[in-house]
Amino acid sequence: MQLSGAWYRFFLDAGLLFWQDGPAPDPYDDLLDGEAYIDLGNVLGVVGSSITEISMHDCQLLLQFENGARLTLRNGVEEVGATAVELVARK
Repeated sequence: MQLSGAWYRFFLDAGLLFWQDGPAPDPYDDLLDGEAYIDLGNVLGVVGSSITEISMHDCQLLLQFENGARLTLRNGVEEVGATAVELVARK
């Protein structure tokens, strides 16, 4: 996620949230063959919107945006990878 020009990555692993700044995404390091990035900023219509709420509860990460869009990611202890369980776009 890019916020105010800086890149941030968040990921869920074993029910724990990790959020760190770092370099821009690099498809050669980040993706396996056949995988592609999804631009959730455009999907959710939140490019330029502020984040109004961030919460983590029961292995779910919620990002709420000022335009009413919402992204919820879930990762259970026995699951492999995080799953987008809710994408609510408001344009």
